Amino acid sequence: MAKDISADVRDAAGAAGEAITKAEETEPGRISVETSLVDPRGEDGSAEAKQAIEICEAAAGLDGVTYVSVLEEDGTSWVLFGHPAVPEGECAEV
Repeated sequence: MAKDISADVRDAAGAAGEAITKAEETEPGRISVETSLVDPRGEDGSAEAKQAIEICEAAAGLDGVTYVSVLEEDGTSWVLFGHPAVPEGECAEV
């Protein structure tokens, strides 16, 4: 059963955390973060992308976390940590 850790991730993310609608530890060390952000699908480095990466980094910094998925408003995976598609030890857009 997933554990709600929304408050912990919001606190760790600071101002970027305002976009978090829900954060759950779906299994030990794995976090799924739902947001109100929408990926503009434009150039790299949009304000929304930077905010999603900040949220990911905050979640990844919590004790014992090995995987993070930050979802955009429609539920699409946007930023990942701990996935083979991104550089090891980093949060990156997919």
